[in-house]
Amino acid sequence: MNPIQRSAGLARSLLVVFGLAACKLDDLSSSLEPEVGTGQVYTLVTVNERAIPLTLTENGISFEIQRGALTLAADSSWILSFVVRQAGAGASQRTVSTQRGRYTHPQVNTVRLTPSPTDTVARFLGTYSPTAVVLTDQSVPNGDRLGFTK
Repeated sequence: MNPIQRSAGLARSLLVVFGLAACKLDDLSSSLEPEVGTGQVYTLVTVNERAIPLTLTENGISFEIQRGALTLAADSSWILSFVVRQAGAGASQRTVSTQRGRYTHPQVNTVRLTPSPTDTVARFLGTYSPTAVVLTDQSVPNGDRLGFTK
C-alpha cells in the first residue's frame, strides 16, 4: 500500500478518533495547539513520509492535520495529540484530538504505545531516539507511519 492509500486509512481513523477520543472543538480563528504533558515532547513532522500540514479526504470530508505532538513522560505514560481541521458540506471546524496510554521499550531504541483501557483507537510500535520517534499504527495492516522530531 502506498503512502497516499495509507493516508486514506488515516482519514478513516480520524473519523473514529473524533467519535472516541477526547476532543476539543473550536472555531477557525483561534489558535489551537496539541495537548502536551510533562516529559519529552516531540513535534509531528510527517504522516506516511508526507510533510505536515497534510490534507486527506474520505467520503467527501477533508481533514487537514495542522499540528501534532507526542509526549513521553518519565512515568511511562504518553499523550498523542493532533490539531485537525475538518471540512465538508459547506462547514468547517478545527478539533484537538488526544489519545493517552502507557509505553514500554521492548528493545533498545524501540517504543510501544498501548492505549488506555478506555481508548480503543490505536496501538503503535516504532523507533525511538532522544531526537526523533517514528511510529507505525499496528491496529491495521499497513498502518500509517507518524514521524516526530524534538
